Amino acid sequence: MARLYAVLVLLKEQPCHGYELGDRLSSLGVDAHLGQSLYRVLRDMESRGLVTSVWDLSELGGPPRRVYTITEAGDEFLADATAVLVHQRFALGQMLARYRELSESDGAPQAATG
Repeated sequence: MARLYAVLVLLKEQPCHGYELGDRLSSLGVDAHLGQSLYRVLRDMESRGLVTSVWDLSELGGPPRRVYTITEAGDEFLADATAVLVHQRFALGQMLARYRELSESDGAPQAATG
């Protein structure tokens, strides 16, 4: 799911083609070497109405590229998902803080936190 959210955020910033999306995903902490799986994600998102695409034929001498754009439905999906993620981040923060307290009190090794 993180990949889907990351793609929607990048498309909200600006429409772009799949290769460019792959390059930009690493800026959001998502594996940039997704290969064909990124295109499967994009096709799935398009079939769900979250993104739309058109062929860009303007590259002189280059092959046509499919340019993806977030739709209104995709923007709404992203807004809803963001609200859920914010709540999950808060809940995880609470759980990790409690775990650290317990680990400090019993001397157990602590997991690295980021």
